[in-house]
Amino acid sequence: MVIALAAALPQARAQATSATAPQSELVTARVARYIEEQTRGLPGKVQITVNALDERSRVAACDDLQLFLPAGTRLWGATSVGVRCTRPQPWQIYVAATVRVTGQVV
Repeated sequence: MVIALAAALPQARAQATSATAPQSELVTARVARYIEEQTRGLPGKVQITVNALDERSRVAACDDLQLFLPAGTRLWGATSVGVRCTRPQPWQIYVAATVRVTGQVV
């Protein structure tokens, strides 16, 4: 899923408030927003691609999603973002993503 950040973020926020949006879509939207926030200061144009969760992944609804970078992970190239739920039922997954930064080089 390629996220056009300027257009997709308001839509992702609307999905987050919708009770009908599948949890996996909410997780990928949150991961995209997290990466966008973490790469905001990078020079050049940032393109973020977040892989959809495996169809077999069943993530339960979560009241407290926490996103984090696994130790040694950097937000460029092929990367992953950790997502954990602390309540009501704890779970943890890693979501694969690709971050590309393009710009002019002297």
